[in-house]
Amino acid sequence: MAAIYIGGLHGIGKTTVGRSFANKFNEFHFVDGSDVFREGTGLDPSSIQLTSDLKAKNDALLLHMLNTEQNIILAGHFFISKNLLYLFDLVCLLVIPTDMLVNRRLQDQHRQRTLEIKHIEQEHLEMYSRFCKLTVNSRVPCLIVSAADSPEGIVDNILYHIKLIERLEIGT
Repeated sequence: MAAIYIGGLHGIGKTTVGRSFANKFNEFHFVDGSDVFREGTGLDPSSIQLTSDLKAKNDALLLHMLNTEQNIILAGHFFISKNLLYLFDLVCLLVIPTDMLVNRRLQDQHRQRTLEIKHIEQEHLEMYSRFCKLTVNSRVPCLIVSAADSPEGIVDNILYHIKLIERLEIGT
């Protein structure tokens, strides 16, 4: 069983990259973390403040999914706790220049997202901070990947790093 977590800001391409990865490697099942949360709680994660009770419920949902599913690529906004981090084989953070993210958000007609530069830059800092706090001192390989490339290019970049990690683990 393998589990890969892809995190990043709203509109950065987590879902697109996750689906591209699952399409390229049929043995992987793509899961949207927001859908897991929404189905398990009945709440939209983008419209609420996460309380400790909701975080615990989300952890229980993810733990159940990770223990029952084979080969998952999970996209989310770092709702996972340090307690669940050990269940992942790789954790990725997608990053992108602010102006490119604004353009992507403008093209997405399905969801309303902020386009204010200062707010997006603050979101970037908060997401990076959460990523660092989550992954510091973990034994899980962590990767920061530019989302400026095509989804296929990002998948290839992740795959390249997975192969490097495997070589390091087997000592070749």
